[in-house]
Formats: sequence, C-alpha cells, structure tokens
Amino acid sequence: MGLVEKFEIELRESQAKVSAAKEFPDLEEIKDRWGILRLTTKTVNEKAVNFEVRPECDCCNKVTLYALPYIEHEGIRLYSKKVAVSFAKKITKTKVYYVHEGDWDETAEWQDFNGPLLDKIAEWLDEHDADPY
Repeated sequence: MGLVEKFEIELRESQAKVSAAKEFPDLEEIKDRWGILRLTTKTVNEKAVNFEVRPECDCCNKVTLYALPYIEHEGIRLYSKKVAVSFAKKITKTKVYYVHEGDWDETAEWQDFNGPLLDKIAEWLDEHDADPY
C-alpha cells in the first residue's frame, strides 16, 4: 500500500469518527481490557445486533468469553458503552459452557441490550454446543 492510499484510508476513518461524534453526543474513545482503543456510545446498547467474541486471554483454558456488541457507522465500528459483556466460559479450545446455568441473558449486565442481539448470542452458543455448568 502506497502512502497516498494509507492517508486516504486514515482520512475516511477520521471523517467517519467526526460524523459519529456529531450523531452520538455521548461518544467516547476508551481503551478496552485488551488495550485496544474503541469508540463507545450507549446508543449501541439498544441498536446492536452484531457482536465480536473475545476470550479473556488466548493462552489459558477456563477463561471468560466476552461479547462486544457494535454497530457499523460509515465503515467504522461503534461499540456498546460497556464494551465487553461476559456471557460464557471457554473451558478448552473446543468446548464452551454457559456462564450462568439457565437464563444468562436475564442478568443485570444484559438488561440494556435488545432482544435480537441476545437471540444472536444464544444462536452462537447453540452453534458452539454450549452447555450449562
């Protein structure tokens, strides 16, 4: 990639960030638990239907899995106000268990999020054969 192309990408990202800051007055840039700078806004909590899954760490077994709900805005991701919400435990590289036996999605951590997002996370758990522990 040439320097001009690199600067054009950076310019588009900066313009999208300015647009997001105008549209979402509570927008903040925070460093998450993994040291990554992310843009967050509470608006995402009620609108997000997409999420990333990240383990607490990549080196250990029996680690907490986190969902990072987000929306796309002009090609950039805006994350929920609480960037990472725990929803499962990764016991080994191939097995996932629910964090809470029963209704994990009815815990206080999830009360501000919408049904379609919770449904997608439940689908993810089903696809990964998650069991209660």
